[in-house]
Amino acid sequence: MKKRILAVFTSFCLLFVSCWSYSCSDALAKSAPKLCSKSFMLVAGGKQTVKLTGGKGSWSIADESVAKISSSGSDSAVVVPVKAGKTTLSCSVGSRTLSCSVNVLNNEVGSPKDMFGPDDPGIYMFTGMVMEMDYVDKSTAANPGISIAMDDDDEEYDFEEDEYEDDDDEAGSADEPIKAVGHDPNYFSCSEKNGVTRFKALHAGKTSIEIVYVSGREQSYPVVIINPLRGKTKVKNTTANYRKWRNKWIKDYMSPDTTTWELIEGIGYLGNSGTYKLTKKKPTPQLFWYKGIGTCASGARLFTDFLKTVGVYSRVHSAKYDWGGEDIFEYNIMYGSDHKNAQIKLGGKKYTINSQPENMWPVGILEGWE
Repeated sequence: MKKRILAVFTSFCLLFVSCWSYSCSDALAKSAPKLCSKSFMLVAGGKQTVKLTGGKGSWSIADESVAKISSSGSDSAVVVPVKAGKTTLSCSVGSRTLSCSVNVLNNEVGSPKDMFGPDDPGIYMFTGMVMEMDYVDKSTAANPGISIAMDDDDEEYDFEEDEYEDDDDEAGSADEPIKAVGHDPNYFSCSEKNGVTRFKALHAGKTSIEIVYVSGREQSYPVVIINPLRGKTKVKNTTANYRKWRNKWIKDYMSPDTTTWELIEGIGYLGNSGTYKLTKKKPTPQLFWYKGIGTCASGARLFTDFLKTVGVYSRVHSAKYDWGGEDIFEYNIMYGSDHKNAQIKLGGKKYTINSQPENMWPVGILEGWE
């Protein structure tokens, strides 16, 4: 009889403790509101939605000259950029105040024309690369003109050597003597020896090399410098490491004067720098970053992941639906049921973008998709 009473009493205690634990944990969950993000980035033309769980709150922005709340409810707020800078989004839930850091990276959306097209004399390099340019100071005997060679001068990465030559047949061609070469020291370090100038790419972003010929004619060569995919680094293949690299890549590339379309151009070059190769594993952005190999789906997913990170609407889309519209560069959009493109909404317009690795031009753009 005593054993039976003891068993009943024990069962009652366990049931009581269980109920008490559930009530406490439930109450604790309700008393612990949380924001879905502690920080986020924004570019001009983008927007980010921050959600609140575990309560209802009211929202505010510390500096509305940097970002503002375009719409809000008791459990979410939509934030849009105003100008480059940092501020804080706050959510008041009862006596508690939750906060989220907001980093607006640039000031202007720009236009697709901010990118240089296939016929422009543009160059793209990786940080750490060295570009050599031969020129003479005076118009004398035979002159090699512009002869630009890319060499890897960074032990961390391994790149193939490329050569670029100006073969313009008009005045100011490769046979025209060059008087001087200018550069932005924020992006290049410069050294000169025996008429050869070496430019080492220091910082990601878009800049230019300025050529002044003896004749007085000037020529500007746009240069896009990007941080490469993982390269030879020994970082582990983890989601956290991929996201850390992605966020750093974006911050390094951007400045307040960099337009959102120039960012799109830079991401296009990043995808173009990979090697096209079918993989047994799903072509994710993380695998593309880690191995440097992938397909059209890899490029499109990397592209959309980067843009979503800064608040630009983007998705991966089957190219079989992309017929129609106008290709800004007159070619380079690919069609077919097995091809994947990236699609974005920016500046009130819709665009289709071909971001396939090793594409003949990094970003083919199609306007007007529905």
